[in-house]
Amino acid sequence: MKLQEIIGDSAKTDQVMNVLLGIEAEYRQSRSAAQRQGIEKAKENGVRFGRPKNPIPKGFNKVYDLYSKRMLSSTLAARALGVSVSTFFRLVRQYRNELENIEQ
Repeated sequence: MKLQEIIGDSAKTDQVMNVLLGIEAEYRQSRSAAQRQGIEKAKENGVRFGRPKNPIPKGFNKVYDLYSKRMLSSTLAARALGVSVSTFFRLVRQYRNELENIEQ
C-alpha cells in the first residue's frame, strides 16, 4: 500500500514525508558526528589510517652509494633491490629528503 492510501490526504502525506526526511537527516548528522569523534579518538590513541608504507629494502644504502657514484645504473640498482625503477627513484627521493632533514 502507498502512504497516501493509508493517510488519505495528500497534504498530510507531504507532512509525514517531511517529518520522516527530517528524522533521517538528523540520524545522518548524528552518525557522522559519532564517526568523526571515533576517528579523532583513534588518532589520539595512535591508530594510523591508510595503506601501510613498505619498508626500505635491505641493502638499499650500499646500492644507493654505488648508484650515486655512477657505478650502477638505475635499472640495475632497481633489479638488485627487487623493485621497479619508479619505486627505486621514489626511494632515492625519500632517502635524499631524509638526509636533508638530518643535516638541518
